[in-house]
Parts: sequence; structure tokens; C-alpha cells
Amino acid sequence: MIGRLLGSPGTTGAQSNPGMAMAAAVVLAATVTLVVLAVERLRVPSVGAV
Repeated sequence: MIGRLLGSPGTTGAQSNPGMAMAAAVVLAATVTLVVLAVERLRVPSVGAV
């Protein structure tokens, strides 16, 4: 979705919406952050320890 919003060169007017692409990128970043934090929180300490 972000690629589609940003990857259309030459679009102007109602078709060009960089604000919507930025909002989608922020939602994606927040989702990834929450997933990483949840996985780290639920991780078993003995797995992956060196």
C-alpha cells in the first residue's frame, strides 16, 4: 500500500496523496514496534541464549 501510494510518478491532484502514504508508514512502524516488543516480552529466556 505504501509503495503504491508513493510509487506512482507523475500523479497530481486528487490521485497524489503523500499524507496518506505517511500515515500508512506510521501505522506500519507502530505495528512492527508492538510486535517486536511483544515477542521480546514473551520470549523464553533459555531459547536463543549464548
